[in-house]
Amino acid sequence: MRIILLQDVRKLGKKYDIKEVSEGYARNFLIPKGLAKFADKTSAKGILEQKKIIEKKRENIKMATDEIIKKISGKEFHFYIPAGENKSIFKPVTKKDILEIIGNNLNSMPENTKDEIISKIKLDLPRSLKILGSHTIAAKLEDKKFEIKVILNQDGIN
Repeated sequence: MRIILLQDVRKLGKKYDIKEVSEGYARNFLIPKGLAKFADKTSAKGILEQKKIIEKKRENIKMATDEIIKKISGKEFHFYIPAGENKSIFKPVTKKDILEIIGNNLNSMPENTKDEIISKIKLDLPRSLKILGSHTIAAKLEDKKFEIKVILNQDGIN
């Protein structure tokens, strides 16, 4: 029986692949769980078109990923934060804050592509930054590793 996968299925295929499986496997497992649907000529043609669009999008994202890594690798990101007399920070800088400032530095990219790629950046930051000064942070995007510098400055000091 021919089916179209609606999600990635381990050891069977990726989303939108057209596969030949046993009728029992399709009717009892894949289709009831929403992992696949029956493949007829019309749906198969539509899925092939959809798959081409998705492949093109993946290719564009891969190229944009390489471009982003080149732009932000080794770059310094400055935060200006109010601090007390003993230079204790009132509001720590989180991963979310860092990803937001990275996104703000990528204005040349389409918003939806930029957001998708930014969401895939993994920062090696075990806890929020609470100390003024320079912090080197390891980051990973896809399989590529790079570093960025986050510099916490006291508000009003350049």
